[in-house]
Amino acid sequence: MFENEFIPEKVFPAILNNEWEIPILLSPKLFQVKDKKNNLSYVVDCLINNKCFNWILINESLKGILIDWCIDSIELKFHLQNIKIKRNNLKFPKMSYKGDPHSNQITVLKQSLSDNKNFDLINEKKKLNNYIKENEHLLMV
Repeated sequence: MFENEFIPEKVFPAILNNEWEIPILLSPKLFQVKDKKNNLSYVVDCLINNKCFNWILINESLKGILIDWCIDSIELKFHLQNIKIKRNNLKFPKMSYKGDPHSNQITVLKQSLSDNKNFDLINEKKKLNNYIKENEHLLMV
């Protein structure tokens, strides 16, 4: 929809209507690490397109939305392990990436997406959000 530039006046309404999103690729597993205070933590890599990454650097609101989408994606991917993230206790390292950044090209076949159970859950969540939005006048007291 808005491939080459970030236009907040167009992007944010599209996000609210579930017509625009940032593709997110997650690492295949959770990593257990200890922080500087020796507390156990879990780490998941969330990868996004470098163009989208530049957009979140200039817009805090979009960054917040992306963080929520990443958390939702993690919970959906690891739901069988009963992973539920406490959103009020998140810690973010002060780094954009670790190691040397490099380009990757990821090709996903439409058929493999339709066979993915997490994809089905995401679609169900979108349908529910659309239903709520369309019927919010009925929910108001």
